[in-house]
Amino acid sequence: MKSSMTESRRALGAAAAVMLLAAPIATFAQWRVTGLDVPQLAAFDAAMNGLMTNHNITSGQLALVWQGRLVLAHGYSFNPGPSDLVTQPDSLFRIASLSKPITSTLVNRLIQEGRLSLDRRVADFVDLTPAPGQVADPRLASITVRNLLEHLGGFDIDLLHFDPMFYDAAIGSALRVPLPVGKTDIIRYMGGVGLSHDPGSTYVYSNYGYLLLGRVIEKITGKSYDQYATNTLLGPLGIRNMRLGRSESGLRAPGEVSYLSGFTGTTVMDGSGRVVPYPYGAFNLENMDSHGGWIASAVELARWLANLDNPNALNAVLDQSSLDRMFSLPQNYSTPYTSGAYYYAKGWAVRDYGGGRRNTWHDGSLPGTTSYAVRLSTGFDYVVLLNRRDETGTTNYASEVDSAMTSAYLQTTQWPSHDLFPALRFPRDGDLGAVTGLWWNPNESGWGIHFTQRRDTIFAAWYTYDASGNPKWYVASNCAMPPGTTGASGTCTGTLYEVAGPGFFGTTFNPAAVNARAAGSLQVAFQSAGSASMTYTLAGQTRTVPIIRQVLAGTRPPSVNYTDLWWNPGESGWGMAIAHEGAVMFLAWYVYDSAGKPVWYVASNCAVSADACAGQLYRTTGPPFGPTFDPSRVQVSVAGTISLAFTDPNNGTLTYTVNGQTSSKTITRQVF
Repeated sequence: MKSSMTESRRALGAAAAVMLLAAPIATFAQWRVTGLDVPQLAAFDAAMNGLMTNHNITSGQLALVWQGRLVLAHGYSFNPGPSDLVTQPDSLFRIASLSKPITSTLVNRLIQEGRLSLDRRVADFVDLTPAPGQVADPRLASITVRNLLEHLGGFDIDLLHFDPMFYDAAIGSALRVPLPVGKTDIIRYMGGVGLSHDPGSTYVYSNYGYLLLGRVIEKITGKSYDQYATNTLLGPLGIRNMRLGRSESGLRAPGEVSYLSGFTGTTVMDGSGRVVPYPYGAFNLENMDSHGGWIASAVELARWLANLDNPNALNAVLDQSSLDRMFSLPQNYSTPYTSGAYYYAKGWAVRDYGGGRRNTWHDGSLPGTTSYAVRLSTGFDYVVLLNRRDETGTTNYASEVDSAMTSAYLQTTQWPSHDLFPALRFPRDGDLGAVTGLWWNPNESGWGIHFTQRRDTIFAAWYTYDASGNPKWYVASNCAMPPGTTGASGTCTGTLYEVAGPGFFGTTFNPAAVNARAAGSLQVAFQSAGSASMTYTLAGQTRTVPIIRQVLAGTRPPSVNYTDLWWNPGESGWGMAIAHEGAVMFLAWYVYDSAGKPVWYVASNCAVSADACAGQLYRTTGPPFGPTFDPSRVQVSVAGTISLAFTDPNNGTLTYTVNGQTSSKTITRQVF
């Protein structure tokens, strides 16, 4: 992967807009545009037409943000082939090195939280020990997080004559491991390769450096790189489709475009020696997660850019001091700085004009991919994604994009007043899987389980009782279906976790006090969207019980369905499962008692009025946990009241009174 990071970015600003899955607004010859027609911004459509037709690019996307509002989001198709789809505003593209500023955002969030600093040594978090028989360069131990963010780690692919992220066969041979090699293999191999420069001294663009930053994130958070990104960045912003991409064509995500290249290569995904189209297995995209592995739509990336533009927003990922740090001069920059001069900061190219006015941008390139994202000081952001890159060596698509967007910007005299971002906040078709909802066994009324299905992953929240008959909950946060499963049949298997936490009521919730431990296993065999068999092993007991979907009073409302798993991202460790049908919501609330033990409450009839519901909150005791369940021993008592008020389809406020104490929490859909 390479990034041109050319220094010719103009002092302009752009905006993004989207109408999801809209009908095509223009069809002529072999050119097709999808999304909401915005006549005031026709110059941008013309610019995309020129780029794509000149280079025979079959799929493209553009999102524009003006003053924080999404004003345009279009998908473009030109002369599509048999493997191409009609590009929509929310189609998914590989974004290549646009993954780097995402990783920088995550690193700076950890610094903001006090969990990391720029000057921490990478070796404190990542094992850089070389393979047996190799000797580590002693300078490796001095590389800092700052060095990697600024491409000052000392790794120089020009002097080494290879990029370790595209060196799979040689690494496998040297380590005597079969293909595909993994990220750990690459790190072990590079542990025995000498540095080309002293850390902090010389700028050389390094994919490998950002691979290491991904591992730093994992070590600190205890989560996979993408899970931390989802919890911290994507989920709170309502970004639901963005995910890590896959190498092979058969593993393309739903709605993902195809990638065009005139080159072929030997697959690095196995040792077969197969010759494949270069974008589909001649490099290992799975290894590139934190430097080049994301797939996304331009609209989703525009939402992230707009969030960076507003550090005072309630859901701001980074505050102003973190933005200033992320865009600050690199360690090796010779002062004084001339206003407007180009430099590479920490995951971004920057021109700083003082007074908080900056242009920041990044591009990305892989075989079959060009990506370009720009934030300008005028309040104009834009994202362009294409399914081809230049392979002639005669041009640079990112530079052409820059020129074309600048020209379109200068032609635009009137900006729309609309904001298309709210369209992205609604639950997406197919986002929630068919088994999502509340399930029970009617012969054992008093316990239940809520499933939230997204693609082939199910989050199961089970409310039951402990050995004394007190309410207790367990979760299986990754009950995995067979890869690619999106329907209502199949078996999910996962680990059951028991979670202890801080006291919840009458005190400030401390997520650092939450502790989860594996307690057993869960397997659910779904026969349909309404019937299943649940098998669990817990406390030395294994039991299989039939379950069905619990039907509430009424049918699903025609507008917004709030069925989902909800949480507060700043208070990870508690949550609420909502089942919504007609004028009723069933709320299962998973929290902790004063001793930090997991306890649950339910509102079985939270009456819906407009975008809100209110009802009584119940506490339930039951039979001791065991091989059978006696529903006659279930006792229900009123514990308080609860209400939900939704500000939009993805966000709301929870207000409750329990034990005479009243409080409120903001909640949002939990995306995974």
